[in-house]
Amino acid sequence: MRKSTVIAASLALCALAGCSTPKEHFYVLSAPEQPAAKALYSVSVGPVSVPETVDRPQFVLRTASNQVTIAEQTRWAGSLKSEIPRVIAANLAQALGDAYVSAYPQGIGSDADYVVVVDIQRFESAPGDAAVIEALWSVRTAKGKDRA
Repeated sequence: MRKSTVIAASLALCALAGCSTPKEHFYVLSAPEQPAAKALYSVSVGPVSVPETVDRPQFVLRTASNQVTIAEQTRWAGSLKSEIPRVIAANLAQALGDAYVSAYPQGIGSDADYVVVVDIQRFESAPGDAAVIEALWSVRTAKGKDRA
């Protein structure tokens, strides 16, 4: 009788261990720190469009040419639509040096001297292989004329 109790308890523990919730992992896009400089002009990054396929908290991983996997336990901590402009703004601020650069809608938006609009065409990764981002972008003056 004692042996059957030990076996039952062991089976119960194994069942509980199998039912445990997997640990979730959260990630953010990283950006360089914005240098403190006198701003001669302002740049606003955004809005940024993101393909609906990847516009979700979970990582979307390409597993074949026509197949993706949703990694339920691997998630973005924030929205890609807000994280991407934040990172682009930080990189532009570092590259330009004498500009005040902000991410739309948190920053100066349409009051900026220049507005950078980004359309992410492709944002995908293949496990153990590579990550690919393809984007179309334009730079407009406050008056709406294209600059690049």
